[in-house]
Amino acid sequence: MIVMISVLAATGLTAQEATKSSGNKMWLGGSLGYGSNNIKNGETGSNWNVGPSFGFMLNDKMAVGINAGVFGSTLKRKNLLDDVTKTSGWNAAPFFRYYFAGAGNFKFFGDAYVAFSGGKVKYTNNISPGSETTYNSFGGGIRPGIQYWFNPNWSVASTIGALSYVSETDKSGGTSTVNTKFDAKVDFSTINFSLFWHF
Repeated sequence: MIVMISVLAATGLTAQEATKSSGNKMWLGGSLGYGSNNIKNGETGSNWNVGPSFGFMLNDKMAVGINAGVFGSTLKRKNLLDDVTKTSGWNAAPFFRYYFAGAGNFKFFGDAYVAFSGGKVKYTNNISPGSETTYNSFGGGIRPGIQYWFNPNWSVASTIGALSYVSETDKSGGTSTVNTKFDAKVDFSTINFSLFWHF
């Protein structure tokens, strides 16, 4: 027990030093995810994402960087047509980060970002080749988060929710449709975790 307490205390002290004066100005990291589930009415679905991230500390309180990613999902409906919807796409989001509070190895922050994305949605079934819609979007927003340093070289960060604006253009069959929306969303689907290496 004494050994465990000593290790935890040492980790906390090391993390505190890391958040104050580690000398590490940049970080690399990101997120990786995969999920599958059975949905109501006999539907099944799966999704995956890969999201690298790079950041640069301007000073103890401010940083700039970019999050990027590729993703995909498949939804299968067990009906007479056996409909299948496949989505694939990419995104890139430069951001400005401000650390406004914290204690020891924890720091709270807020991100302001702009986001670009694009991709396609393909619909197929057992009697036709289906159809395809392509899309691209532009937007921006702000989101809160918290970051924890294990030591001077490693940390994990989590964000939840966002206040955002998105303008999306969908193209299908030679026609284009533009949709815009403001969104303020905070739920479990908006939680994101990322692991960072600082250097």
